[in-house]
Amino acid sequence: MLIVRDLLDSKLRDTFRREIGRVDGIVLEVEPGAPPRVAWLEAGGPVAWRRASHTLARLDEALRRRWGARQTEPARLPWSAVASTEDGLRVTVDADRTPAMAWELWLREHVVHRIPFSGRGR
Repeated sequence: MLIVRDLLDSKLRDTFRREIGRVDGIVLEVEPGAPPRVAWLEAGGPVAWRRASHTLARLDEALRRRWGARQTEPARLPWSAVASTEDGLRVTVDADRTPAMAWELWLREHVVHRIPFSGRGR
């Protein structure tokens, strides 16, 4: 398996097949005398911005703090919870219980629900 080619930017779906983003980072575990192994997959804005530019990552973090976003850390999804599918990767977690959806939930609560006729209350 070519880790970067096969994993990075792959679509992630949760237990309920809801799309929860893409793989933005890969965390390897290195032990003496053993080959590196994938420990976690990371998803979320902070990792994506960090890949693009450290300046943009700092700006993203400052804006999240300023606007009161609940989560500024990326979602770390354990490799043991990942299964490959034909349309991406499935993770055996509920997206709403991870930081992966924190930004979307914050936007829904603070922006979308304030738009007239946005479907609030459904």
